[in-house]
Amino acid sequence: VPHFLDNGELRAFFRSLDENPPRVKHLYAWRMWNTYRVIFRLIYSCGLRNSEACCLRAEDADLEQGVPSIYHSKGDKDRLVYLSEGTAEMLSRYKEYILGILGYVPFWFFPSRDPQKHVHKATLDSRFNKAWMRTSYASSEGKKQTVHCLRHSFVVHRMNAWIKEGLSYDQMLPYLSRYLGHSCIQESLYYYHQVSEAFKIIHDRDKTSNIVIPEVKENEE
Repeated sequence: VPHFLDNGELRAFFRSLDENPPRVKHLYAWRMWNTYRVIFRLIYSCGLRNSEACCLRAEDADLEQGVPSIYHSKGDKDRLVYLSEGTAEMLSRYKEYILGILGYVPFWFFPSRDPQKHVHKATLDSRFNKAWMRTSYASSEGKKQTVHCLRHSFVVHRMNAWIKEGLSYDQMLPYLSRYLGHSCIQESLYYYHQVSEAFKIIHDRDKTSNIVIPEVKENEE
């Protein structure tokens, strides 16, 4: 079941990242710390998959237009990801930072300790877990959070914002589904309907929930 981070949990997670710099003086350690701070924010702000952020090539990150290209993602699908102004500015600063550290623009937008390779998904999982375990929510939360929780949280927060703004749920959902790289809107609905907080908002407006979560019949109880 997908888990979604509320605003308090998100603030605590990113604060944990920002307030725990490396304890060593090695330049690569500080470079990687700054990489984690940026890549996790990108994943959340754009709802990216872990692998999509890790494998983003520098040449595909069009920051002038604010529209990076994601190639060969899940299902071998390609798509464009539109950035907010703040996210585009953050990535531009990071690109300049990496250029200053390495002296060149690497092939991968998020290079690993070896600049010829991209940061690995397993590394992100480990770093996410370390940052999460330092938050006050880790001890009280029974479920283990993962990087993918940031993608789930993007879906819920984005759809809640649209609904509260009075935008049509049925009209906006196809756009969100394409933005996420889903093959159909039911995949996006799955994320949303697993969250009780989201369901309270959408309950009276949802015309397609029975497609994803049918009512339980008497003989199925």
